[in-house]
Amino acid sequence: MENENLHAQMYEDLCAIPLLDAHTHLVDGKLGARGLHEILLYHMAISDLYAAGCPSGARLTQYPDWPTQEGAHARIREALPYLGYVRNTSISWGIRVLLEDLYGWTDSIQPENWQRLDAMIRERADDRAWQREIIRRANIQRIVTEYARRENGQDKDILQYSLEWAFFTRCQWGEYDTALYELERCWGKTPESPSPIGSGTRPPTERTILSLDDVQVAVAHYVQNIPYDQIISTATHISTDINLTLVSDQEMAEGLRRRSTAGPRERDVYASYINEAFLTALEQHA
Repeated sequence: MENENLHAQMYEDLCAIPLLDAHTHLVDGKLGARGLHEILLYHMAISDLYAAGCPSGARLTQYPDWPTQEGAHARIREALPYLGYVRNTSISWGIRVLLEDLYGWTDSIQPENWQRLDAMIRERADDRAWQREIIRRANIQRIVTEYARRENGQDKDILQYSLEWAFFTRCQWGEYDTALYELERCWGKTPESPSPIGSGTRPPTERTILSLDDVQVAVAHYVQNIPYDQIISTATHISTDINLTLVSDQEMAEGLRRRSTAGPRERDVYASYINEAFLTALEQHA
């Protein structure tokens, strides 16, 4: 009994701590899930389902696009046979907790009941008073989301922003020049959404990095266009495949000349050099 009381007191004390939700992908003005697909097929959950044999592993759409109800329902039906295979994952556990806490749903999701759950979620999608009440009950004071998702500022009183634009140290399947491509797609641009992961053929860029001078100019452009007065952080990914090390100008120049035949060694060179150049330039704005 004493331990139970202690646990209860600790839980109450933890709940009383004001929270900053440091990393989300919420969209300003659309804080609630738009349907069951945004929970059941969230990109972490769909990765589990894909690993279990579900035919589709890609996100339904990439922001700023939204899936149609017909398209979302088709993907849910496709995923249903695989839910049992991922039941013991931490993501599935989180989904069950979420559905019970927010929507009072305790049944397993089946072909005969999922549409009822989907309708319940869609009914709450634009209930802004309910969304704010959930945030209040969770004692969340501020929420950090992507800078590109700020839209019209309807929720700017609780949202703060993190820049997710280029990921110089994230790998993409079958690519060895991703760091260069990430820098190229931002060169001459203003901040926008990041590249999706594993999306297949990548769109062409307007500019191509051919030299060390190009790298420095592109990095300078990137750093100069960060909206420092509107963000509280820059988010990144660090792939464990990459061996990050200090790279000389000569090594980088030689690596650029081998881009067409790049492999793991060149991948490490590009990511290390560009990331170091980025952090060095960023330090001046600290």
